[in-house]
Amino acid sequence: MLNRAERGDTIIEVLFAITIFSFVAVGGLSIMNQGVATAQRSLEIGLVRQQMDAQADALRYLNQAYVADYGKRGDATKIWEDSIASQVVNAAQKFEDVGAGGTCNIPDGAGNAFSLYEPRG
Repeated sequence: MLNRAERGDTIIEVLFAITIFSFVAVGGLSIMNQGVATAQRSLEIGLVRQQMDAQADALRYLNQAYVADYGKRGDATKIWEDSIASQVVNAAQKFEDVGAGGTCNIPDGAGNAFSLYEPRG
């Protein structure tokens, strides 16, 4: 005969164990999800930094080529004037004109800031 101490677990004990295991599993998955999100965010930041560094290097190279080509009117001068010199804004618009329901206009002679990244024909 089995005495009372040798019997199996009650349903309450089993449910309590399953509940504790579920909390531990959900907590572990939540921590893993946060780790993956952090890794993804740091990867994206790293890629953006690489792109910015590449663009800065390209601009430095273009500037050095422009300086070396100064006075010769070669390809470097044409590219510099098309992509950089055309972006210079020579006049600012009054705040009152824009704040009174007007629009912000690009002054004459100024290029579009996005044209630096678009191929020119």
